[in-house]
Amino acid sequence: DLRRPRPPPRAPAPPRRLEGATPPGSNFVPVTVLADVPHDANRDETFGPVVAITSYATLQQAVDYANDTPYGLSACVYGAPDAAFAVAKKIKAGQVGVNAWPLAVAPLECPWIGHGASGFGFHSGLDGWRQFSVPKSIVQA
Repeated sequence: DLRRPRPPPRAPAPPRRLEGATPPGSNFVPVTVLADVPHDANRDETFGPVVAITSYATLQQAVDYANDTPYGLSACVYGAPDAAFAVAKKIKAGQVGVNAWPLAVAPLECPWIGHGASGFGFHSGLDGWRQFSVPKSIVQA
């Protein structure tokens, strides 16, 4: 019934802290795990030992959530290896770990890349060092 006023939308519950607590009066941020985080809260780039767990209904929704940000420095996908790898290929991030944190297992030859607002250019690895050179072709008949 369009004439009946609708109740205001219910505010989402705040995320649950599963692990981590900052000592009072300290700037130290311990490893922190948050659950029930709304997906739009993950749009900002968090620098710190924080894991935000967001639920999803389908794998495509999980990919959409992961890509719903202007940033794309690093991501992790955990699950059955084949399915996790398929999801990882769809995520727009410079490094994506499958059942691992990318920096913990990536060989030195892998370039460090930031997608979107997470950075311009890259470094490390052969591709990373190429950006510091200027190719030149000299031909003679």
